[in-house]
Amino acid sequence: MAPYVFQDDGGSFTVQEGSRWLVFPNTRSLYVEGPLAGKSVTIDKSEFTSLKKEGKAFWGTVDSWGAFVPGLLIPEIPEIPERPVHPEL
Repeated sequence: MAPYVFQDDGGSFTVQEGSRWLVFPNTRSLYVEGPLAGKSVTIDKSEFTSLKKEGKAFWGTVDSWGAFVPGLLIPEIPEIPERPVHPEL
């Protein structure tokens, strides 16, 4: 599933979770657009958790069986044709 994209004064960003030396959690926001584009900012675990919950509530998620769980803004998965339809020129 694609990452959730959030926005603040620094621009548009995604949140990421990793670990250092398999012990210390590393949560951060990575800015993809705006004044802080390309920068990575460390955030605390509670902020990371809050943003992930917000993303799931608004845009939905995928459960452990791979089924889409709808969100408020995306109540169902949009249908995308297998082959793009191009208008006659």
